[in-house]
Amino acid sequence: MKKSFSILLYTVIILCIPFPTTNAFVKLIPVGSKVNINYSIRTFNISYIFHQPTSVTNQSLEFQIDIKRSVKDVKLQLVYHGLTKNGTVSSVLLKRQVDLCAFLRNTKSDRLLKSVYDYINERSIIPTRCPFAPGRYYMCNIRFADVPVPAFLPESDFILDIVYYSQVRSETLVEFRLRGRLVRIVQKVLL
Repeated sequence: MKKSFSILLYTVIILCIPFPTTNAFVKLIPVGSKVNINYSIRTFNISYIFHQPTSVTNQSLEFQIDIKRSVKDVKLQLVYHGLTKNGTVSSVLLKRQVDLCAFLRNTKSDRLLKSVYDYINERSIIPTRCPFAPGRYYMCNIRFADVPVPAFLPESDFILDIVYYSQVRSETLVEFRLRGRLVRIVQKVLL
């Protein structure tokens, strides 16, 4: 009886102590360290700039894409690898294969890709339907800190592979690889 009374007393005391509230926003952002792009030179000419300022929240990518011939039947494969502390690939945490032409006809078919597509589409001139017509396209100011990141991904080193390919021709069109680290940023919202 005496023990339960002391537990109750401690609980009341702890609940009566005023703790300051913190109004902060925690966000998971990717911090890139290396970008690699390989592409089919018969179909594309792609140049990019990887801006890496000292502030990790201001990293960005810019792309200029020249499509030389009409591209149809495009598939997309997105693979997110977690890395161990020594840099070896530990596991595939996220893998998506999408018919890009079907996705562009109905962007609501995949919520994860739609959130990233909407972000990129606001800052770009890119094809919005298949077949992709020859021409010059670009993506500007793709800031890593602003790209929506799924909350279930762990705070760790990663490799993100995005591969565009043509299944009919069995040809890889573009391979994009981003190596980096996911970090949590705490931003004060209110004082």
